Amino acid sequence: MAKFCPDTTAAQAQRRAFASQLLRLGYHQGEVIRRTRIEFQVGAQTVTKDLAALSDDWRKRSLEDITEVKSYQLCKLEEVQRVAWERFQKDERPTWLTIITKTIEIENRVHGLDSTQIVRLQVERAAKELAAEAGCTPEELMADAERIAAEHSEKVM
Repeated sequence: MAKFCPDTTAAQAQRRAFASQLLRLGYHQGEVIRRTRIEFQVGAQTVTKDLAALSDDWRKRSLEDITEVKSYQLCKLEEVQRVAWERFQKDERPTWLTIITKTIEIENRVHGLDSTQIVRLQVERAAKELAAEAGCTPEELMADAERIAAEHSEKVM
C-alpha cells in the first residue's frame, strides 16, 4: 500500500531513505524513480531532486572520508619524520635523512604537489628573496637570469 506523506522534512527523509535503499540494491535510476513515485505518491521531479540531494550527500561524505584518511596518514608520517630526526641527531646516519626525505615526498604527494610544482615554488621563493636583496622585482631578476642563460648557451655552442 502506498504511503502518503505531505512534503515535509520527515517525508523527504523517508523518500530519500527508500530511494537510497533501492540504489544500494542495484536498481537503476529509472526504476528507483518509478518505485518511489508509487510508494510515496509524488512526482518524478520530486524524486529526481531527492536523488540529486542523495548524490550530493554521498559525494560530500566521501570527500570527508578522504580528508579524514589523509589527516590520519599525515599524522603517521609526521611521527615517522619526528623519530627519524631524533635518531639522526643522535647518530647522524644517512639512513635517517633518507627516511626524512621520503616522508616529505609522501606528504607532498598527499597534498597533491609534484616535484615540478615544488621546484617552481622554491624558485619563486628564492627569486623573491634575491630580488629583495638586489633591489629589483622578481620579474626583473628572472629576465636577467634568462638573458644570462641565453648568453651562456650561445657561448657553449
